[in-house]
Amino acid sequence: MNETSNLVFKVRPSRTYKLRIINASGFLSQYFWIEGHSFDVIEVDGVYVEPHRASMIYIVAGQRYTILLSTKHHSHKNYPMIAAADTAMLDKIPDGLNVNATGWLVYDSHKPMRNPHFAEKFEQLNDMDLVPLEKMRALEPTRSITFEVSMDMFDDGITRFKFNDTTYIPPKVPVLYTLLENNSVTSDSTIFDSDDSIYTIEKDEIIEVVINNHNAGLHPFHLHGHAFQVIERSNSSGTEKCPLEYDPNAPKNVSEYPVLRDTYYVERYGYAVIRFKANNPGVWFFHCHIDWHLIQGLAIVFIEAPEHIRRREHIPKDFLENCGDYYISDTATDDEIYDPAIILEIQETTCFFCSKLLRIIFTYIAYSGLFAVLAAGLLVWFGASCLVWCFAIIDNK
Repeated sequence: MNETSNLVFKVRPSRTYKLRIINASGFLSQYFWIEGHSFDVIEVDGVYVEPHRASMIYIVAGQRYTILLSTKHHSHKNYPMIAAADTAMLDKIPDGLNVNATGWLVYDSHKPMRNPHFAEKFEQLNDMDLVPLEKMRALEPTRSITFEVSMDMFDDGITRFKFNDTTYIPPKVPVLYTLLENNSVTSDSTIFDSDDSIYTIEKDEIIEVVINNHNAGLHPFHLHGHAFQVIERSNSSGTEKCPLEYDPNAPKNVSEYPVLRDTYYVERYGYAVIRFKANNPGVWFFHCHIDWHLIQGLAIVFIEAPEHIRRREHIPKDFLENCGDYYISDTATDDEIYDPAIILEIQETTCFFCSKLLRIIFTYIAYSGLFAVLAAGLLVWFGASCLVWCFAIIDNK
């Protein structure tokens, strides 16, 4: 807890404390509770909710909770605070691994810090019962996207995760820059169609995402750019031979005002359904929040309202200049980005510093023909010297 063992949190009787609880791990979920105390959950993942009484919460990687803890009216003893790892997520528990972190709610530092009682079972809050303070009825989807989570070994011998038989491979050029560099891209363009990890959605669509987990692991999924409604989640796990899958035609028990989160989990061989309104144009990542699952490709990208992105965003001028791939003219507006062929050709064979000097030289040439001969001579000398220097660096590598 808080990067330490045996955390001490000093409190006073008859006070209310606001605690922010974050699972900052890259893998294991945690059960959190304080012996002898209950508390009110008032916020999850940045969304305030109606106070909900609980004595234990289950918090997956990336999730956040805010609770109000009212202390007792006396200081007769101190109480353990426990964060217990969900060991069901481990294939085996390595020898010597401490799966429980213990701190203490200290009313009196002169009294002993006793060990916690053994938990016979976990009875955590069902966060599907939480109601946002700003109530929003369950959205009616205009488009539904279904993802099947699986794991497979590829031809190169590496095991990777897949969404619908596609593993996410980060592009060399960021998706946002590809979008902004190609002004002809629209929602029905074929530029991104060849990448099954990229989904283009229109502004103000109501998107339903169905996740059927065909994997033996629990997965916490995080969506950038949105808090989504959690519509449904299987309460139990299926099996490898018989995973539980979402049936859109089955009777529903959807909350009138579904909880809003940006990180939610799918049970082993289970499913979850989330919905959000595409009212925040951007390029948004949707991925498993277990670090090594993300590295192994369990992610997709939503391009939300591309035409609005282009009207609002542009590639920063200093980025273009520093990368040396494109330039903005000195007289152009922010939206008038161009790439002169001559400068591009020179940049392909010279280093960054050389291209900077060349721009200065060309400027002087444009203003006065008196410097033309000198500039040409400098260009030949410096260009040749820079090429030798650049190649020398490459050879040294």
